[in-house]
Amino acid sequence: MKNILLIVNKLPIPYYRDGVTLINYRILQYAPLDYSFDILSITKEENDTIQTIKKSFNSINNVFDIISSEPSSFLRLVSLISFALVGRSFCITSLDKKLKTLNLDKYCLIYISTPPAPLYFSNIISKYPLFINAIDSFSLLNNRFHFYQKDIISYMKELIYKIAERKCFKKAVLVNFVSELDKEFTSNFCKTNNLISVTNGVDAEYFSPNFQNRDDCSMLFVGNFNYQPNNVAVIQFIKNIYPKVKNAYPNVILYIVGMNGNFNFDDKSIIVTGFTDDLRCYYKKATIFISPLKSGSGVKNKILEAMASGIPIISTTIGVDGINGVENNKNALISDTDEAFTNNIFQLFKDENKRFDLANSARKLIESDFSWQNKISLYYLWFKKIIEKNTMFLTI
Repeated sequence: MKNILLIVNKLPIPYYRDGVTLINYRILQYAPLDYSFDILSITKEENDTIQTIKKSFNSINNVFDIISSEPSSFLRLVSLISFALVGRSFCITSLDKKLKTLNLDKYCLIYISTPPAPLYFSNIISKYPLFINAIDSFSLLNNRFHFYQKDIISYMKELIYKIAERKCFKKAVLVNFVSELDKEFTSNFCKTNNLISVTNGVDAEYFSPNFQNRDDCSMLFVGNFNYQPNNVAVIQFIKNIYPKVKNAYPNVILYIVGMNGNFNFDDKSIIVTGFTDDLRCYYKKATIFISPLKSGSGVKNKILEAMASGIPIISTTIGVDGINGVENNKNALISDTDEAFTNNIFQLFKDENKRFDLANSARKLIESDFSWQNKISLYYLWFKKIIEKNTMFLTI
């Protein structure tokens, strides 16, 4: 039996909470029979949540938690700077203490997925076979913030993250990013060959396609609005693009769906729903899905879900980053200027056949290349390599 310690921000239920949670849930769901797990949650967990996940997966032996509350934004920033400068983070004190109570020698692999990883990285575990699932490059995220917003704070955070990520990632056997672009960006300053990219999947059966009986004139934006790029994208879209669309199509409706969407646009045609645990009703009825992101990193799960659901997509290049096989005018319309984005909306509102062709092509791509089971099998292939070889430089 291969025993793995999973160190995570939160227990991966409910799995639809965010992208990191979804990946960790699928890793447990599709685990081979010869794997077992102890889970260490950075966040204080409710006893009911602990019991639920233990009942959900027979492969879970123990569940531990250590922190009563999330560190403040200020403490996170101070901890990041501390790690970048001296290799120690204020956020890991409780983690260090908890790890000292565990027999780490019994684990053949330690998996840590606590984005951003440098905040919680501990030198205690650096001597053990370590797999960091970084998910996104936070240095790339801030690089893009700075590029589009000319924000000096983002520029400074990019530099700090580069130092912190370089120190953190070099201590792992492997570091995974869900986007090849994030991996390549990081490799340019980390100068290491222990970086890999396993992208996300999507449940194509759950998000079954609907190509007909949609609204005549509606748009859908989905996201977690704790994530700054989503907030900025919505506000800029409402300011720069939506007035032109509404002028041309007075009956248009814009659905903004996702947690922490605290917007008040004073416009009855803009429906802000807040969090919903089942997005399928919106994926199935909206005319088009929009992703006007101008910054961000990683793979956008909502794009994959929209592709699976048979809704045509208009996105910026950043919105479809890391999704191999997406091509402009084949399975999505991709535009990086407000004018081009607006024109693409007009085109799809007018052309039902074009909407069908894009959506149908996107669905076929999902069916052929984005099975969760296949993606997670790649994780376990790498886990097996680490366990068997236990070397810092792996090839496959």
